[in-house]
Amino acid sequence: MALTLGGVVAAGVTAPQSGAEADRPDTVTPAAAQNLSTGTLGGHARPGGPVTREQIIKRAQAWVDQGVPYSQSSWWPDKATGGPYRQDCSGFVSMAWQLPASDTTHTLPNRARRIAVKELEPGDILNSPAHVILFGAWTDKTKGTFTYYQESRTGRPANKATGSIRAATLSGHPTSTYTALRYKNVTDTAPPAAKAPKPANMPKPAKAPKTPQARPAPAKKAPPAPARGPLTTTPTPKPRPAPARTTQGKALRLSTIVAAHNRLYARSADGHGVYQWTGRGTTWRKVGGPARHLYGGGAGLFATNPHTGNIHRYHPTRRTWTQIGGPGKTFVMDAQRLYGLSPDGSGIHRWTGTPGRWTKIWDHTRTLHGGPAGLFATNPNNGNLYRYHPTSNSWSLTGGPGKTFATDTKHLYGISPDGKGVYQWTGHGTHWVKVGGPAGTLYGGGAGLFATNPHTGNIYTYNPTARTWSLTGGPGKTFTVDAKHLYGLSPDGRAVYQWTGHDTHWTNIGTPTVRR
Repeated sequence: MALTLGGVVAAGVTAPQSGAEADRPDTVTPAAAQNLSTGTLGGHARPGGPVTREQIIKRAQAWVDQGVPYSQSSWWPDKATGGPYRQDCSGFVSMAWQLPASDTTHTLPNRARRIAVKELEPGDILNSPAHVILFGAWTDKTKGTFTYYQESRTGRPANKATGSIRAATLSGHPTSTYTALRYKNVTDTAPPAAKAPKPANMPKPAKAPKTPQARPAPAKKAPPAPARGPLTTTPTPKPRPAPARTTQGKALRLSTIVAAHNRLYARSADGHGVYQWTGRGTTWRKVGGPARHLYGGGAGLFATNPHTGNIHRYHPTRRTWTQIGGPGKTFVMDAQRLYGLSPDGSGIHRWTGTPGRWTKIWDHTRTLHGGPAGLFATNPNNGNLYRYHPTSNSWSLTGGPGKTFATDTKHLYGISPDGKGVYQWTGHGTHWVKVGGPAGTLYGGGAGLFATNPHTGNIYTYNPTARTWSLTGGPGKTFTVDAKHLYGLSPDGRAVYQWTGHDTHWTNIGTPTVRR
């Protein structure tokens, strides 16, 4: 069974089903007909009035999430609009378009204008005399494949599926019978947004004390060290056959990969070496010795010494390492700076850029989360999330507890504590919006946001414009994201792949080798 990443996502979309049932026009019972009108919708929208593509897709996904059953004689209440909609294919589209009544496949064309198939955008429809589907998004426009939403047949609730405009049938009906239509009142400009739900109400964060010179203890001279970055975990690329080799020799098994300044680095599973992919074919070179953890991001590449825990910075042009501080519980980066959590969790420290000099910016914290969109920390007592403001050296409450968090270049995302939803922070107060369902791990960076399915380990990419998810690849040991690319380490740690950016296509870039 295909699994969804959920929310407005449904990343693991189900395959198209045959035998979709046609609407029976004008079969509304007198009792139901009395409740066809709808009230107002949030965001200054009104039934029969302008509606954004985002609203259409969110409304469609709501029925998918609720598992609204198919029926040509039943009506589903709509709290947002104040009135019910018929639970068949055209009633589903009427609901998504927030029409003032449940139309049929024969009357929907009166509310829309005909467009070319190649012009289809999220929220448009493909309508035939027997069935209608709501267009979700192109998965590969050159191949004619796309996702769509529908109510299709008895026994199958509202669902999201995949189809092809080049296939002989679409949702069980001849593709040639469908016409592409665009609602006359659809708009690409969103009205003023309604308040989004917040994960939890929390006490106000205290301003971070300005305590200079709190540095992660000095240490002895020692080689650098690697491991997982703050936003990495164990999930998923498209695993490929055998690992590639750069020269004749034994391919190393890797434990983790990290990206820094558009360069990819890896740590061997035995911890004896740090390696850099040259960016050419499957060629790697060794750039460091024993390491425990690797951290990569906007501030560069850093590694901890496996014996002392001291942290070192790598200089790629000189291919040298410099010790910059003592041990820490963990380290993360925003777009430009490195931060460390003291070994006992009693303080967050910001590296000043000078070896050995750190500034304390907050007291006790449970976890640190960093990325291009900033630095975030959780309260050790209640798990509430706070955002750091480096210019004012202060903190502000962002939301309640979460399983984990990650950022792309602009936004912060989090998985709910129970793992059943992916949420995006709106950037205002503690307001969040749900953008996905169950997820295992999040990975973020300049190339976007990615999440893994908690059951299959498959990895998906998020499209923030359409608020949809697309399958990117299968399970992997870990992933990392830089400004342009997503990289994955195969489950056995013996091959590294670079996602091409298209469908589930990956390029094997090998692993480091050692002479036999």
